[in-house]
Formats: sequence, structure tokens, C-alpha cells
Amino acid sequence: MDILFDGERSEWCVTFLRVKENNTWLASWTVYHSGECIPMSEDECQHNQIKAVRSKIRSVIIPKIFIDEKCARGDLAIVELDAKIFPAFLAQPLCLASKNNEVPLKAEVASWGSDASRMKTVTTLTKIDLSTIPCSTESTFKDVICVSESQEQNICMGDSGAGMVYSNKGRKHIIGIASYGTDCRTIQMALDYKDEFDEWEKLSELAGGVFTDIRPFSDFICKYTGVCDDEDTLSEYMTDDNKTIEDISDAVILQRNHQ
Repeated sequence: MDILFDGERSEWCVTFLRVKENNTWLASWTVYHSGECIPMSEDECQHNQIKAVRSKIRSVIIPKIFIDEKCARGDLAIVELDAKIFPAFLAQPLCLASKNNEVPLKAEVASWGSDASRMKTVTTLTKIDLSTIPCSTESTFKDVICVSESQEQNICMGDSGAGMVYSNKGRKHIIGIASYGTDCRTIQMALDYKDEFDEWEKLSELAGGVFTDIRPFSDFICKYTGVCDDEDTLSEYMTDDNKTIEDISDAVILQRNHQ
């Protein structure tokens, strides 16, 4: 989960979560999945495109550490939908990267974020190739993976929450969740004028896009979803399909109010 804002990140996001304690806002949110085109953007879907399926949100589970550390860690959320998502051409299950997996040099992300060159929302699902880089030692954010922004394509407004995916032994694994980065309009301007006004220097100074590393949160994900990276952890949390999780002190759970 990511909050887009200008200025005081920590104060804004904690206030946001406290103000929304009644959870009625969940009823107004919609998730689109299992398609390459969303019928809500400025461009119309093409006839040969698969339209995304619409589902309502039942609950959202956020790591409590996201609030405790003022948004400097744990920028992710587990979203429970009203309807099941069945495997389909554009809805294939992903493996969770385990704690033993290393950060790949190359990865990809697919999303419906804004097109910085036109500054408008897009209709078609877009894939962006990523190159991981060491994170700045001056960064105050923990458990993150950083990617280069000195390239033609970058994450933009609306891409927050998209998964960083890589291939390992023929299977797709998710290792990160898009969190934040440099304003994509700034990057686009530098790219447009890279051969003029010394814009190459600006590109080289970009701090990099930031993804939440899900590996430190694999136990949290396993506990609340049953999707685990090893069978021992699964048996510890999910011995019974109908078992209630007793200790939820590590999470903030927002549930939709039924009117």
C-alpha cells in the first residue's frame, strides 16, 4: 500500500489510517484484475483486449510496523476480495521469494500507472523492465529494494502496489512491491532533454525507485493468507482452514462495513 503526497510523509500516512478507522471508505474502492485493459481510463479499450474483472474489497491487512515506524518500513497490504480469482491467461499465480533468495539484477513490473510522456492514465497493462541497484546509505527506509531510474521507462503515479517479478528456474517469483520514487514528470523531462542543458547529470543523480522487500514479511504474509515459502511455516499458522488467527497484534485490519 502506498500513499501519494507532498511533504510530510510520516505524519500524513499515519493520520490517514487513523481518520479511516470506521472503514466505510472500503465500500467505495474497487480492484481490477485478470485483464490487460481497464474500462475507466482516458483511452478506450481495444476490441481484441481482455477487459479486467471488477471485484469489491472485503478487508485490508496492513503490517502494524508501517504505522509504528511512521511509514519507513512495511509499505505493503494484503487485500481480501469478495470473489475468488481463478487462474486465467492473465491471472497466473506467482511464487513468493523466500528469505534465502537474493535480489535479482534484472526484474520486471506490470501495472496501469500514468504515462509520464502524456501525463494521463493508461488503459493497457504495461510491463516495465527493472535494473536493481544498491540503495542509498542515507535512506531512512528499511527492508527495501532500489531500482535505477536512469532509463526510458520508470514507475509512475498509479504504479504503487505493483509487484517486482523475476524468473528463477522457470518460475515467476515476486520479491518486491512498488512503493515510491522520483516524480516521473521530473524523470521524463530529463529524458526529453538529456542531450541538452546537462540533463544527463540530473539522471545520474536520481536516488532510484523504491520497492518494499517482501522477504522480511514472508511470515506475516503466510500468517494472514496461508501462502508461505515453506511448509513448516504453513503448518504453524494454518493447521485448520477455519481456524481463527488469535494474535493479530502485528497488524491493522480494516474491514468493510456492510450497509
